Amino acid sequence: MPPTDELGQSFSEWQALTDAYAEGLEALLHEEPGAARRLAGLADRLAHYAALFGQDPQPEQRSATAQSPTNQ
Repeated sequence: MPPTDELGQSFSEWQALTDAYAEGLEALLHEEPGAARRLAGLADRLAHYAALFGQDPQPEQRSATAQSPTNQ
């Protein structure tokens, strides 16, 4: 499979996951049973794509932790 086809497929999967994650956040907001568990699974799968595309999945969290008084 050519690299562009692979990237296209990966992007499509990532896009579907981000859509599902947005829906999961809405479900969590409405306190639907199992929403937190589903969101955690989606977050793990999204982290896989962040690694695949060479991005830090949680840059804000890491920089906030690095700046906290307990870590200095």
